[in-house]
Amino acid sequence: MRCLLLVVAALVAAGCEESKSPAPAAAKPAVPATVAAPAAAPACQGTGCGPGDPLAPLPGAPTTAAVLDIAGTKYGAGVTLKDNTVVSQILANPEAWAGKRVRVEGDVADVCQMAGCWMEVTGDQPGKKIKFKVTDGDIVFPKDSAGKHAIAEGTVRLIPLSLEQTRKVKQHEADEQGKPFDPNSVTAPETLVRLDGIGAVLSEKK
Repeated sequence: MRCLLLVVAALVAAGCEESKSPAPAAAKPAVPATVAAPAAAPACQGTGCGPGDPLAPLPGAPTTAAVLDIAGTKYGAGVTLKDNTVVSQILANPEAWAGKRVRVEGDVADVCQMAGCWMEVTGDQPGKKIKFKVTDGDIVFPKDSAGKHAIAEGTVRLIPLSLEQTRKVKQHEADEQGKPFDPNSVTAPETLVRLDGIGAVLSEKK
């Protein structure tokens, strides 16, 4: 009998010890995998689109002139100059106009299809046009702007390019427009003549 009591006591003690043991930890819910953010759209790079690029537009000189009330959609700082400068005049002697703030008026011949960071404004003579270039993101011209009428204000700038730079610029422009381009078709360096854009107004073609 004494032996039986000792066995029972031992079993009870063992049961108590088991009850003191911590319960197994509950399984943690699975952490869902992180969903990768969608890749950013390709940015316009390498031909004067962003700050730090040697071909990027330079900021215009400050002016106290009032912005003109011109019918249409305003972009950037708008237009302050009252008189137009003839595009063919600028292109005929760009050195004389370099660094000057001018206003040009004409139809939009083409516009950047990647970032809306430039447009080409036709001049007073067939085949004459000038590029109006802005820093990527500062002004965004709609991709369907071709054919609209533009009044644009900017600073005339001359940028001499090496042969390699000339090819790079033309390749990038072709890529923007989805057009084929053969770098070997460019055999000599060029000098860019353009307006570093300050502001513009677009309206329906007159």
